[in-house]
Amino acid sequence: MKQPVDYLFPPIGPGKAVPYYRLVLRGCAQLCFQSNELTGLFFLAAVLVVSPIGAAYFLVAAILAPGGRMLLGQRGPVLATGLPGLNPCLIALSLPTFFRTGWTNLGMWAVLIVCVAVTIVMVRLLLAILPFPILALPFLIIFWVLYALAPHLDALQRSAFHAPVVTTFHPVTAVLSSLGEAVFSPSIASGLLFLAGLLLSNWRHAAIALAGAAIGTAVSYYYHQVSPENANLGLYGFNGVLTGVAVYVLCGSKLRLAILGALVATIMMPMFAALGLKAVSAPFVFTTWLVLALGWVEDRWFTPPEPTSDNDHQHEGDGHVLSPTDPIVFSSLTEQAKALRTTGDWQAFRPGVTAHWLYDEGNGGPSAVLLRYEAGARVPEHEHVGYEHMFVLEGEEYDENGSYPAGSFVVNPPGTRHSPGSMKGCVALLIYEKAVRFLGEDRED
Repeated sequence: MKQPVDYLFPPIGPGKAVPYYRLVLRGCAQLCFQSNELTGLFFLAAVLVVSPIGAAYFLVAAILAPGGRMLLGQRGPVLATGLPGLNPCLIALSLPTFFRTGWTNLGMWAVLIVCVAVTIVMVRLLLAILPFPILALPFLIIFWVLYALAPHLDALQRSAFHAPVVTTFHPVTAVLSSLGEAVFSPSIASGLLFLAGLLLSNWRHAAIALAGAAIGTAVSYYYHQVSPENANLGLYGFNGVLTGVAVYVLCGSKLRLAILGALVATIMMPMFAALGLKAVSAPFVFTTWLVLALGWVEDRWFTPPEPTSDNDHQHEGDGHVLSPTDPIVFSSLTEQAKALRTTGDWQAFRPGVTAHWLYDEGNGGPSAVLLRYEAGARVPEHEHVGYEHMFVLEGEEYDENGSYPAGSFVVNPPGTRHSPGSMKGCVALLIYEKAVRFLGEDRED
C-alpha cells in the first residue's frame, strides 16, 4: 500500500541517488528521527507559523548540511536518510530563539553559516571517536559555547525572554506546545503541524510523541511545581517528546522503555539548571544514552544464560530457535508478516530492528529470520560467510547497492558486505546458509 509521501515524492528506483532537494526535506524531518519528505515540509510549516526567520534559518541549515557532508566524503545510505541535517538544523533553530536576529542582521547570518559548518565537521569527528550514537551532542556543545560567549561578542546578543504572565495551567495547550517546542516553536498550531507530520510518517512515533508530551507536562507541573506559563509553553514537555521517540527507535521499539525515557528526561531537567546550563535538548540526549547503557549492562550481566549455551550463532545477543523437526509452512508469508506485527513475538536485534526467528541450526549454521525495521533503522556492516537470500515482504529496504521495494528478492554471495536499512520501515525474510560476521556497530547521529 502506498504511503502518503509516495504520492508527492515517488520511491527512488534501485541504484538511483536521492535528489538533493529530497535530502534537504529528509534532513528537516530528522528533528524527530524521521526520513520522510512530507514530514519535513510539515516541520518547516510548524516553524514558519511562529517564526518566519526561524524557518529561513532552518531551511538554510537543511540545504547546507548534505553538501557539507558530501565535501567530507559522506555518501551512501546514511546521507540518504537525511541524518546529516539533524544537528545543523538544531543549531539553526536555536539562534532566533535565544539570540537577537533579523533579516538584515548580516552578522547573525554569518554566525549561522559558521555554526552549520562547525557542526558538520564536529559530527564527523565525534562519529570517529565515540562508540555510541552521538544524537544531538554536537548541537549542545556548540550552543553552550555560543551562549557562554555572547556577553563577550558584539555579534551575539541574547534575546530577552518574557513569558506571558498566566496563573492557570492549561493541559491541552501545554501538551500541544510541547510538541511544537520540539522544533523551537511553542504554539498550538505548531504542535498540531508537528504531530500531523509524524502521523504521515509513522503513527506509532506520533503516538509516542504525544504520550511523551503529556508525560513531560504532567510530571513537570504536578511534581516539579513549575510556573503555569512555562508549562503552557511546553518548555518541559518537549524533552519527553524527543526522548520517547528516540528511545523507541533505538531500543527495539519498546513502548515501556519509551515511556520510561520520557519520565526520566523530564525529571533530569532541573539538574542542568543547577549546573548553570541551558537545558535545551540535553535531557533527551543524556536520558537516551542512559537507556542504551542500561540495555548494554542488561545484555552482558543481567540476561539469564540460554539453555542451549553451546549455540555459537553469530547474531550476538539474540534469542535462537533450534533446528525444526517438522516442515515450517506459511500459506501466505505476507499475511503472516502482517499478523506478526500485532504480536509481541519479536526480539531486539539491533537499534530499531527486531527479529522473529523461524529456525536456527546454531554453531554458525543455517538459519532463517524475519527482520522488522523501524523507519530510519539500519543494521551495521557485516560480511556474508555463506549465501544470504533476502525477500522484502513489506516496505522498502536499501543497502550500498540500491533500494529494494516489496517483492524484491536479493541473493548476496559469500564474501560480500553491506549495511542494510530502511528509510520508511520494512519487513524482510532472511535465509542464511551460514551466520554472518559483523564488522562493527553503527554509530551515526
